[in-house]
Amino acid sequence: MKPDIERSFARFSVLPILIIFTMLSFAPGPVSASKWEFDIGLKCTYDDNVLNYSEADLDLFDSIGAAPGGRFGIESKDDFIFSPSFRMIYKSELLGHTFQAGFNSVYNFNIKNDKRRYYSGGIWAREYLRKGTYIQASINYLPDYYYRNLQTYDGDYKEAEFAKIGADLTLYSILMKKITGKAYLGYERKNFNDSFNERDLHIYCFGFELGYRFTNANRLIGGYEFTAAKSRGRNSEAYRRDTSYDMFSFWGGARLTAHGLSGKRLLVSPKLGYRLALYQTEKLTQEDRFRFGREDTRLRAGLDLRQTLNHRTELLIGAGISSNESDLPASDAKRFLDYSSFTINIGFDYSF
Repeated sequence: MKPDIERSFARFSVLPILIIFTMLSFAPGPVSASKWEFDIGLKCTYDDNVLNYSEADLDLFDSIGAAPGGRFGIESKDDFIFSPSFRMIYKSELLGHTFQAGFNSVYNFNIKNDKRRYYSGGIWAREYLRKGTYIQASINYLPDYYYRNLQTYDGDYKEAEFAKIGADLTLYSILMKKITGKAYLGYERKNFNDSFNERDLHIYCFGFELGYRFTNANRLIGGYEFTAAKSRGRNSEAYRRDTSYDMFSFWGGARLTAHGLSGKRLLVSPKLGYRLALYQTEKLTQEDRFRFGREDTRLRAGLDLRQTLNHRTELLIGAGISSNESDLPASDAKRFLDYSSFTINIGFDYSF
């Protein structure tokens, strides 16, 4: 992990931590257990293409397999991932309105591919400005993530890993009787290991989401996000790659409530997503022929079910399918960029 990401996390995390401790200091009366909420969860996911490899790469993997310093660094193209999670929320009053602060973490434990195991966590603080309107600040941190084996300038393959830290600011409000709106700004910094630091990214995004409640228990949602990612290799002659991109994301779905097991609540959430990624490189190099003039169209469809078992426990079941189709001048590279994947998961959440 790169030390500048660690320093950035230490700096970024100071503000929400100060807010949380300030809130605790000014909260009226002693801190009672009723003001705290805790959730633990466990999810098991099957992923049939853990690194989103193309069919051409998967065929090559089947023929040559994994090797130290080779093109493929994973042991298996599919995997089972166990993900224990923990969430903590504190609720109080600040400035005459409801205040909430929390911490969440998850560890992804891959059964077949050890190097794909990783931890991520975050902290957040939310202040209600009035009933139905709040502003929230959050920070998320991923200290070490294996991306895949990539080729260096000298032709060798090495493991590409990165650390990531992100911060965002969100405003949510009830706009009309049946319509809600959410707008947000975000920043993310992604740093790769030294062999691939030309891929380091500063990522900026803004987006919004609207919700329409057509009955008391059911609603539709839809949103849009624009992302601009600027790489270290951009406008630098010292690097032969520029991984910068602009991305336009759209999504829509529903949150429907039905009667499930024993008449208890079943939340059904179908969702569709579309993304258009436009790579920004102007480098006419051999290394960037996979990105020059490239457009990626990414589609995803998913369905999540959340079944209430009792007032503390919920059962989670979900499935998703995604695909990527590339269009670029180097047409011979297309077969290494198009991919599809399928995931299915089951898990539970327990609150106390």
